Amino acid sequence: MTQQHRLMSWLLASVLAGAGLGCGDDAADSTTDGESATRRKVAEALTAGLDFENGVERVGRLPAVTAEDLELSADDAPIDLTPGSGSILQFDIDNPDDSDEVVATLLQFEDDEENHIEVDVDEGEGPSISLDFDVASNVCKGVCAQRYSLRMQQALKRRKGGIGKHFTRSISLDCRKDGDAKLCESTSDASAGDGDGDGDGDGDGDGDGDASASVGDGDGDGDAPASNSSLASEFGGALGAVNSQLCSCLGATITNGGCKGGWLTGAEISCMVKAFEDGPTDQAFTEPVNCMTGRLNALAATVASFCDPSMVTDMALCPGTVLPDEIVACAPSVLTPSAATDAMP
Repeated sequence: MTQQHRLMSWLLASVLAGAGLGCGDDAADSTTDGESATRRKVAEALTAGLDFENGVERVGRLPAVTAEDLELSADDAPIDLTPGSGSILQFDIDNPDDSDEVVATLLQFEDDEENHIEVDVDEGEGPSISLDFDVASNVCKGVCAQRYSLRMQQALKRRKGGIGKHFTRSISLDCRKDGDAKLCESTSDASAGDGDGDGDGDGDGDGDGDASASVGDGDGDGDAPASNSSLASEFGGALGAVNSQLCSCLGATITNGGCKGGWLTGAEISCMVKAFEDGPTDQAFTEPVNCMTGRLNALAATVASFCDPSMVTDMALCPGTVLPDEIVACAPSVLTPSAATDAMP
C-alpha cells in the first residue's frame, strides 16, 4: 500500500471511528508503569475535578449496556480542558422509546478504574444537549507539566435504569502551566528543564532558556514583547505532545523529548522552537507555523491510530503553506513533505 493510500485510509478511519486518544490495547502493553500511574492520576483527578451543576461522582465503572437502542452522538473533535476554566459537554440523544426518557448521562475516563460521573439531563430540552462544567484548578497537581490526551466513555441512562451504548470521547488536558516541570525528569535525562521547548522539563517550552513565557522587550514601556515567544511555546508544546504520543505508541523510551525510531529528536524540537521564536513576527513567517500547531494539537489525539512516523509530517503540514527555511533547516530530512501532502484536506 502506498503512503498516500495509507494516509487516506487513516483519514477515513478517523471520520468513521472518531479521534482515538492513546494507543489501544497494544500500546497499553508497552506503557511503562510510571506512565500508567500518571495517566491514572490524571484521570482520577478529572473524575473528581469536573464540576457539573447536577453532577455526582459514582463508585464503580460505567455500567454495562442494557438498552441497545439508546445511543448518543457527538463531534469527533477533542474536548480541550484547562485547569481553572470552564467548558461545555455537547452531544445528541437518539432515544426511540418515548415512554422511557433519558434522565442522565454517565462519564468515565478509561484510566480511572474506580469511579465515574453521573450528570442529570433534561431530555425535554431537545435531542441536542449542552452541559456546562468547570475544571478544578488542581487537576494537574503532582503530574508532569505537559499536555495529556485521554479517552472518556459516555453513555445515556433512562428513567427505568436502562444504559445505552457507550460512546468514546477524546479529551485533551493542558497541564503545561499548572503541572510540575520537575516531575517530567522521569521520562528524560539530566539535561531536562533547559527551556529548549522539547517538553522535557523545567523550561517554559518557548526555547528562550528562561522559565517564563513572557519577558519584557527591554524598551522600558512595559508592553508585551514584540516576538513570537508565546506562539513558539504553543508550537513546542504541540510538537512535544505528538512526539510523546508517537513514542508511547511505538513502545520506545523517551529521552530528551524524542525516542529511537520516532519522528523528531529533542534537539530538533528545540531548534525548531528557537528558530520560530527568533524569527520575524510578520504573517508570512508565522502563519504556516501557527497552522501546523493547530494540526499538531489535533494529531496528538490520533497519531496512535496509525503509529507511523513517516506519515506525521504529511499530516501536520497545512496544504498550500511552506514552513520557513529556518525551521526546516532544523530537521530537513523530516520536515520535507511527500506527495501525500496534496491528499490532505
